[in-house]
Amino acid sequence: MWCVVGTKRVAQKIAKRCEKLGIQAEPFPLVYQVVNENIKDELQRITELDTSVFTSVSAVKLVFKNASLRLKKEISRSTCFTIGPATSESVTQVFHCKNLFVAQPYSSLGLIKLIGEKKLGRCALFSSLKRSTELVNHLKKRCDVLYEPKLYDLSVDEKVLHKLENKLIQKNYFGYVFTCSTAVYALANLLGKTNANFVAMGPRTASALSQLGVKCYTPNSYDVDGVVSLISVLSTRN
Repeated sequence: MWCVVGTKRVAQKIAKRCEKLGIQAEPFPLVYQVVNENIKDELQRITELDTSVFTSVSAVKLVFKNASLRLKKEISRSTCFTIGPATSESVTQVFHCKNLFVAQPYSSLGLIKLIGEKKLGRCALFSSLKRSTELVNHLKKRCDVLYEPKLYDLSVDEKVLHKLENKLIQKNYFGYVFTCSTAVYALANLLGKTNANFVAMGPRTASALSQLGVKCYTPNSYDVDGVVSLISVLSTRN
């Protein structure tokens, strides 16, 4: 049995995909988003755009829901950079961006590599408040103006946390999957007390585990498909 910890959407998606492969996986929606109550004011501060950067599906949905028609048109005509196919698909569906580029690998480092030395002009970074410092610094170097609207933060569900803490102590799982670093830090005091396998969805999550002295595996592609493929391989080693 695998324990999948992270945001509700991603954790459930991984668990369902595992189930189709005959692999038992239990999702724990430990992390949830808290939307900034002043999100519309944050978005109104953005005037003209040359470049839009989206790091999550949640960011796409929140911007589309709360942005003015003027800003939606600005995003639509801008050059868009995204992390991962799910975010790219969401941007295409709601903003119909024609100039769209998807980072490979699916991470902030992948975005930095993709953007490279391109001049971004007036740029907006649409992400959670827990954004990559490396990405922000790179964007600041490549653009004339960088907008960083505060869309949402990530918080921990205390009830789910308590349940997970008991599970970790009981050591009932073959392995644990973490989809974000927030989930890792929430369980920091207990992660070193189990010899189970650990899988980090991306490099930032892997770095969080490493800082806690926990060895982990990372998939070849930092998305649901990559995680499920890695889980499948590790499960055969049991």
